[in-house]
Amino acid sequence: MDTPTDLLRVSTPWDWRVVGDRTGVQQTPTLSPTGVRDSLVGSATTGVVTSAGSGSPNRLLYTLGGASPPPPAPPPSGCASLPEQFSGSLSGAGDFDNHPNGTYFYTPRSGTHRGCLDGPSGVDFDLFLRKWNGFTWVTVAQGTSAAPDENVTYNGSAGYYVWRVESYSSSGSYSFGMQRP
Repeated sequence: MDTPTDLLRVSTPWDWRVVGDRTGVQQTPTLSPTGVRDSLVGSATTGVVTSAGSGSPNRLLYTLGGASPPPPAPPPSGCASLPEQFSGSLSGAGDFDNHPNGTYFYTPRSGTHRGCLDGPSGVDFDLFLRKWNGFTWVTVAQGTSAAPDENVTYNGSAGYYVWRVESYSSSGSYSFGMQRP
């Protein structure tokens, strides 16, 4: 590219992203090609592009023409912040689901287990972490408040575990997040 006007020459499917910012560049038509690049990179949002590749400035182009870019969205909180997500529905008191996906899991190392349950308003759903002791499942951590939401953290050794979402009262859909050590 020899001039800022050359930004309009689209040669790949990705170039439309740069063309979209042409209005911001028009405000300063005397910029050199390096100045155009610096202007685009300087007004882009950082920390949101993944797998950008070698040599990339790793920025997301911002195109409101001279206005400051908005701050990046905050990281997810609550259950959505945990790496494994599941959903389900309980039909009434005593009904339960095991997770992940109806079964148990093995963790080969010690560390912190985290579980987060988000149930609908007006229900009492509980969350249990159970560990196999060689003969039976034993509850090692639990969240049993009268609320629909529960958070459980447990520092445990290697072994077989299962999360259990159980209805103490009422029915409804829920979301569940978990993190293994």
